[in-house]
Amino acid sequence: MTTATNHQFREGNRSLDYLITNYQPLDPKVAALVELIPKVAEELYSQARKNATLDCFTGTTNPVSSVIRMLGGASSDRQTLLIQCIFDLILTVYFQEVYEYCADKEVASLLTDSLLYQATGLKPSSPTELQIREEGTHTIRGIHKFALADKQMSHIGDIVAWIFGKEIAALQGTTRDMAIILSVAPISVMLRAHAKWAIRYFLYGTLPTKADERNLDEIIAEMQKDVRNVFSKDT
Repeated sequence: MTTATNHQFREGNRSLDYLITNYQPLDPKVAALVELIPKVAEELYSQARKNATLDCFTGTTNPVSSVIRMLGGASSDRQTLLIQCIFDLILTVYFQEVYEYCADKEVASLLTDSLLYQATGLKPSSPTELQIREEGTHTIRGIHKFALADKQMSHIGDIVAWIFGKEIAALQGTTRDMAIILSVAPISVMLRAHAKWAIRYFLYGTLPTKADERNLDEIIAEMQKDVRNVFSKDT
């Protein structure tokens, strides 16, 4: 797998080609989003890589570090899958922000698939029901898996966190380990918040405030406390 660099468009991006061909003339906002694809893809995929690399973590205070250590000695293939799963998680935020920005769901979907291909050279795929419920969707790329899972398991509040947690559990060797699945939920919130801030900087030129950062820290701390309470009741 290769990654596009130097802010050039990767050749063979069918989703992007379809968008440009079938939505002429492009709305100015959509045209701006298209132009941003190489830069945004590079930044967001860089976030995914950094969050999947042990050397990036400075200690146990970072909630990601404990989960990644569970993957200790991860093979190259498994590490690549971890990066891709994190990137898919980030793509859910990109879709939401772009949809809000351009107010066109189909365009937002095409742009998200385009960003996936730009960053990874991979096309979006869809999981089977068995993968969603049992086997894990860690080998499935893009955001369509989250939408399908939401239809099948609408009773789950944060389906994105649940599916991402099952992917991390699958990389550990089991998709039924509730300790991993629930522990990953706060991490997924943190990663999505950081992605949202990066995307909004590209779209609006805004940065998170100190209040935003404190609020995120408080949310994560409360979620982690809730997870600890769940398992303390079981012991």
